[in-house]
Amino acid sequence: MTTEAASGPVAKISARIVAGHGYGAIMANVSLAELIALFAYDNDGVARGTDANLDYGLAGALLIDLALAGRIDVAGKYVVVTDPAPTGDRLMDFALHRVQRDRRARTPREWIIRFTKDVRSAVLSQLIDAGTLRRETDKVLKVVPRTRYPTQYGSEPPAETEARQRIRAAATRPDRVDARTAALCGLVSALGWEPHVVPDLPPMQVRNRFAEFRQSVWAANTVQRIIDDARAASTAAAAAAGATA
Repeated sequence: MTTEAASGPVAKISARIVAGHGYGAIMANVSLAELIALFAYDNDGVARGTDANLDYGLAGALLIDLALAGRIDVAGKYVVVTDPAPTGDRLMDFALHRVQRDRRARTPREWIIRFTKDVRSAVLSQLIDAGTLRRETDKVLKVVPRTRYPTQYGSEPPAETEARQRIRAAATRPDRVDARTAALCGLVSALGWEPHVVPDLPPMQVRNRFAEFRQSVWAANTVQRIIDDARAASTAAAAAAGATA
């Protein structure tokens, strides 16, 4: 195994993560937030998982995109702007501007929660503008309105296919994993999507491997803590309601 490791926004995983990108040309043109959205929606445009969890994952991915672009980092407990130059990505630049102009320092948790309000619609709009997805409206049982985001041609987009291949390689051959793929694995771990993203591999092997990546990526770790806290609060509320019934 190599002894090189990524530095800066994605913390080190000893002997596992190497600096640089290393991903293919297709995946290079798609943000982590867009990849998480592609993982979340099946080819028919129906979202998997809970709405709240997906929004946390997208917001966390947005922060990681900015970090890997060298625009933000974490200093102490707070997210700081290290380079205010535009990235050329509409959503990333909007988020960067918000962090830069905010009057107070905020933690990764605060920014993830703040970005959940608009991040899904913004990411889906970018994928629609790029011709990757399309927006369709219909009614479930001819009564309940529904908006779907199917893939443009009814098959898995090339960027998603490439991302799945890189994630599978990270799970089975983790000797050299680039920082961006490691961050994507960490987000998949935070959301608990391992069985969905790589269903053909032993679940425990993938879960343990991706957990290592997640623990090295501050935004992915924060996403999992937010989800865990929300789940605990929901369980406590249900227990309290049952006790008073």
